[in-house]
Amino acid sequence: MALAFLAGAFYFATQALAQREVYLDGVRILSDGDVQQGIRDALSGNPVVLEERVTAENSTQNSGIAMMGTEIVYALATSGRETFVYAVVDDGTLIGCENATLCANPRVIIRPGECDCLQLTGGTMVIEGSPEFMYNASMVVRGLVNMALAG
Repeated sequence: MALAFLAGAFYFATQALAQREVYLDGVRILSDGDVQQGIRDALSGNPVVLEERVTAENSTQNSGIAMMGTEIVYALATSGRETFVYAVVDDGTLIGCENATLCANPRVIIRPGECDCLQLTGGTMVIEGSPEFMYNASMVVRGLVNMALAG
């Protein structure tokens, strides 16, 4: 039932091309155009590069960011897409970024912040929020990725 509602809401949001802010299943989405196309654009690379911005400490913030990243990678993998994930620690350290070319242009950025939203602009998808937002929205974002890639 929730998936049917989400699909209907997603369709409505994609039809409102000039709309800059929509809510889908409780997730705030800021977009510079069509939401579905914005997600497709962000996920158009091969591999799709994800950057996770984390802290040097063990925290719920890191757990939430990792959970969101995992759901996105899962959605991409089930669609047969290749992914590359690396982390940027708040002290500037790069983790898992042996290929500087890939790390120079992430298409998906997951970071802590106050927005509690998904932002689509210029071919990039930024997911910014609190740990609670990351936990609660991760499955919804996975569904949005699946629908964008399927349609």
